[in-house]
Amino acid sequence: MPFVELRQVINSRSLCYAAHTHEQWSVGAIDRGLARYRNGRMQAQVGARSLTLINPGDVHACNPDQQQDWSFRMLYLDVAWLREQQRALGLAANADVHMLAAPLCQTPAAYAAFERMHAVLTDGNADALARESALIAFVARLHLHVEPISRALAVDTGPMQRVAEYLQAHHARAVSLRELCTLAGMPAPRLIRGFRQAHGLTPHAYLLDCRFQRAREALRRGGDIAEVAYAHGYADQAHLQRSFKRAWAVTPGHYRNAVPHSSNR
Repeated sequence: MPFVELRQVINSRSLCYAAHTHEQWSVGAIDRGLARYRNGRMQAQVGARSLTLINPGDVHACNPDQQQDWSFRMLYLDVAWLREQQRALGLAANADVHMLAAPLCQTPAAYAAFERMHAVLTDGNADALARESALIAFVARLHLHVEPISRALAVDTGPMQRVAEYLQAHHARAVSLRELCTLAGMPAPRLIRGFRQAHGLTPHAYLLDCRFQRAREALRRGGDIAEVAYAHGYADQAHLQRSFKRAWAVTPGHYRNAVPHSSNR
């Protein structure tokens, strides 16, 4: 199923993540230990049997608390697939994906639903129908426990959106603050402050995140690591590796080998 990705980490205290975003809608299940979870302005200590809910574009980080061992599982869903499910639930009828209002769910029934879904998706004997049915059932169950925000993914048609689109289009090269100020028609302090308010990151951090997301997608399609690094603005393969370990706590090679290659994403 090209619209879903799973990841699991067991008993680790060394995995630490810098603040980053996902293009997909994501759910993290804390299975063991304690973690410090930050999503936007929200910060919380989360324990076992908690679900972290991460909307596309949310700037977030989740790390072990006080260097304790922790275990967690991650689910990543493509936005287009999620939109179809939300429309079937009577949401997003005239809009794009509806984001969930709460970044955290600690309802036992929701965690149990995640476990049931994960068991089916990782069952080598389950067919595609069983897996997608389990995924749909989990999404429906989660929406019973967490209210969606009464708005679609935010669309900014002003200067900050122009800057964001420019950074996306030119992520593979060095972009100067001067050219961004010219594009936005404002001085640097105002641009940086306004961009952070609109997108949760400074323009430079947003550029690095765009670079990482495009490189990750290229690796998912089976791209050569050195070629991917060069094509997406990294100085060399080692530079890409440092970026990957900082954001996902794995090497590019480990990630590429762990996910099924797809040309449909």
